[in-house]
Amino acid sequence: MSPSFKHRPGRADDAAVLADILALTDTLRYPVVSGEVLAETVVTLDATSTVHGSDIFIAVEGESVILNGSVNVTATDVLASNGVIHVIDAILLPPAAADTSAPAPGSAGNAAIAGSSVSNPLGAAPAEGGKTRRS
Repeated sequence: MSPSFKHRPGRADDAAVLADILALTDTLRYPVVSGEVLAETVVTLDATSTVHGSDIFIAVEGESVILNGSVNVTATDVLASNGVIHVIDAILLPPAAADTSAPAPGSAGNAAIAGSSVSNPLGAAPAEGGKTRRS
């Protein structure tokens, strides 16, 4: 398991994560969005639904794209055979099952991981493909 998982605040150790297949699956599916969403689209969104079933919240501050209040997108539009990758500087953790609000800032660890395309917003009705556009 990646050393980056050691930086998951309030989370179990690596062995516990590996032993809990549902938690591991949730963690791996949360930063993945269905479809091909390029950076030019991401910056028009406030949030997106993930294959995990929860949303990732998107903020654009100047030239920066920030996910869930604390995770920075460091590289965009890395084309792969199975989609588009946007590289981020921390682990995006799925919200707790009972928590449907946006994750608190600082709830991600300090590691670089690659996620599939990101897209979709807070309080806005989803547009085509489950993605929400900024107004």
